[in-house]
Amino acid sequence: MKEFFISTEKEFDDFNSKNLNIIDFPFNDILNSKGELVEKGLACSVSKNLKMNDDCFKTLLALSEFKKIIPFTCSSFYRSEKHPLHDEKHPSQHFFTRAMDCRPAIKTMPFYIQFAKYAYEFYEKQDVKAFGGIGVYSTHVHLDTYKERTTPYWLGVINEIVKGGLVYRYIYFKNFNKMIESLEIMIKEGDWQ
Repeated sequence: MKEFFISTEKEFDDFNSKNLNIIDFPFNDILNSKGELVEKGLACSVSKNLKMNDDCFKTLLALSEFKKIIPFTCSSFYRSEKHPLHDEKHPSQHFFTRAMDCRPAIKTMPFYIQFAKYAYEFYEKQDVKAFGGIGVYSTHVHLDTYKERTTPYWLGVINEIVKGGLVYRYIYFKNFNKMIESLEIMIKEGDWQ
């Protein structure tokens, strides 16, 4: 698929309907009657568009299948070069539309851990490996399809809170179970935030 940008809800609906409506995520943010965010859309919150390419399509297919197993909402997907979290020297997988930050339906650390375990099991069962990285944070679980990682699992530990948001310290692991063990120890010892 040649790379292109989707800029409106209608364009997204047309694209999705041509692909049998298999993408189970909204294009734009969904707000409740009070104007509060219910679910983040796939489009970048700054540029208001979505970069579509083979990577993006494969990522959304895998995530839509995974969503059938365990419910979650998107909290971040595409981030354009205009997004404040975009780093030109070290672009995130969000820029390449190969990553999604997921908020499980139950927002507790034990459920986030279970969600990460389900993601790992889902990944291991796929003929085409769906997720190339799993990161656990106190606010979400990050899933990406970038397969060339040397350390595919990580914990995002809040290092400090600044005006623009949270600054994380990362702890990387080559083994998924070691990451989960470390996280459970950190929680037990009160070192997780």
